[in-house]
Amino acid sequence: MKSKYLLLMLTTLLFLSCEDVVNVESKNPLPETIIVDGLILDVEGKSYVKLTKSLPYFADEQHAAVKSAVVTLTNSKGQTTSFEENSDGMYFCPSQFKGEAGEVYQLNVEVNGKTITAQSSLAPAVPIENLRIEFIEEGDPDMRKGYYLFGKFSDPKNAKNYFKAEVFVNGARQQKNASDLIVFDDRLIENLEGVEGQFGYWENLDDDDYKLNKGDKVALKLYAIDYKTYLFYKALADTPGQGGLFGKNPANVPSNVKGALGIFQAVSVSESEE
Repeated sequence: MKSKYLLLMLTTLLFLSCEDVVNVESKNPLPETIIVDGLILDVEGKSYVKLTKSLPYFADEQHAAVKSAVVTLTNSKGQTTSFEENSDGMYFCPSQFKGEAGEVYQLNVEVNGKTITAQSSLAPAVPIENLRIEFIEEGDPDMRKGYYLFGKFSDPKNAKNYFKAEVFVNGARQQKNASDLIVFDDRLIENLEGVEGQFGYWENLDDDDYKLNKGDKVALKLYAIDYKTYLFYKALADTPGQGGLFGKNPANVPSNVKGALGIFQAVSVSESEE
């Protein structure tokens, strides 16, 4: 008997927000600005801040790195951590640093006389309780023939929760484009335990670029994210044709960064492999 499940992938949400939105006119390139890609993770040594410059709409070259910035992170206790430039435009945390659940992190960047700030809250990790792959035969009234990846977890109680998920096959992330993003809230699963969601599907046709083969290692990463990070990824998933905020043509997506474009996110992660 097939398990009942709740489809979580890219749930539709209508929202109103007072967040700043970057508006792009295709015929008039934006003036050069800094783009922030910042990640605070609850894993030692994995947090970073990437700083690049935006490009004109029709530019062929890659984003230029922003060098020699002073990048610091302050938690809600007033403790400050400095990020060091390891390569052009990439600033990394100390090897022993990791984000802590319940903390609110404030990013501060000083570069070329300019100050950039952002803030993000780190929610507790949500464990993946079970991961399984099921092959559905042709003729099922509700599902197409193919391989499905199901993951089970419980929604943390008495809190509004937001999630992003990534699927890996043999270490390669399957989400290649903005339209592939898996981002959802707990609107349909609030306070529920043992929720099983569909996170992957492989039809395995002869001309498919991505197939699931015998012996493949399939992993699921489930990220607990805050509301502003959710808004960013939800908008990015809804505007895949614009290249994304980190593409050459920045998309019209909400940004939690002041003084620049981009996203600064504090997240926790849980992982399971099948």
